[in-house]
Amino acid sequence: MRPLSSPPENCRGRELDDLRYSAVTAKESMDLHRLRYLDKLRQFWDVDDLTELKFNRVDTLYGSDRTDQRFDVAADERVTWLLQGLYLPAQPRIAEIGCGIGAVLKRVLARYPDAEVWGLDISAAMITEATRLLGEGTRIHLELTQDDSLGTVPDRSIDLVICTGVFIHLLDIRVIRNYVREACPVLKPGGAFRFNARYWNPQLSFGNTLGGRMARFPYRVGWHSSLKRCNVSTVQADFNGLYFTLSEIETLTREAGLIPEQFTLLTEDVASAKGYVRVNCRKMGASDSDLRG
Repeated sequence: MRPLSSPPENCRGRELDDLRYSAVTAKESMDLHRLRYLDKLRQFWDVDDLTELKFNRVDTLYGSDRTDQRFDVAADERVTWLLQGLYLPAQPRIAEIGCGIGAVLKRVLARYPDAEVWGLDISAAMITEATRLLGEGTRIHLELTQDDSLGTVPDRSIDLVICTGVFIHLLDIRVIRNYVREACPVLKPGGAFRFNARYWNPQLSFGNTLGGRMARFPYRVGWHSSLKRCNVSTVQADFNGLYFTLSEIETLTREAGLIPEQFTLLTEDVASAKGYVRVNCRKMGASDSDLRG
C-alpha cells in the first residue's frame, strides 16, 4: 500500500493560520454578542423616572408595597446580611457591582462613616441618582462602566466586594463569570465577596418516575448546566436570570480564585425547588480566619 504523504509545509502553515483565524473570529463573535447583551441591559436599566428606578428596577415593589418604608426595610435587611460576621477595618474600602441609586452604599457609609466606597453601574440614570443620594467626596467613587469590568477599582485594594440584585437578572453566563473573576484581583488577600443569585435543585424539580429520573440525568452528569455558554443574541434584557445549583455556584467561585464559605437559601419552604441563594466567599489570605464571623 502506498504510504500517505504529509502535506507540504506551506499547506500546514495555511491550515494553522486558518485555525488561528477561526479561533480569533469565534472569540470576537462571542465578545460581540456579550457586548450587545450588555447594551440591552444598559437600555433596560436606564429609566429616567426616579419612582420607576426605585420601585421597578432597584427593587420590584407593587401595589400597597410600593412605599419608601417597604423599600427601606428591604435595603436595611440586605445590608445586614452583607456586613454580617465581617471584621472590617475602621476605614474599609468597599466596592459594589451594580450600585443602583446608592441605597446599599448609603447604609454602608452610615455604619462606616470613614469608609472609601466604589459604586459601579452600567446605567447612567442609576449613577446620576446615586451621586444625588451620596454626594461627592474624595472617598466616594461612582463610575459608569461600559462593560462587565470593575472599572478603575485598584487591584488588591478592596476589603469587601458586594453585588446584590444583579446576577439574578442576567442570562449570559459570560457576563456573570466576568464579574466574579473581576472581583478577585481587586480584593485584598482575605477580602470578602458577597452576592446573590437564583437557585434551583434539579433533584426536587423532577419526580421519581422514570420520566423524572431521565429528566434529571443530563443535569446530574453536567450535560445541561447554567455554566455553559448559551446563545443570548436574540434574548431581551428583563428581570429574568439564570438558575444555578449549589455545585455550579461553588464551581463559579472557585474557578475565579475565590473560596466559598456559606450558602444561604431563601426559599418559600424547605422542599422548594427554586429560590435565591446568598453567597459568602473570600479571597485566600494569610490566615483563613481573617474575615470569618
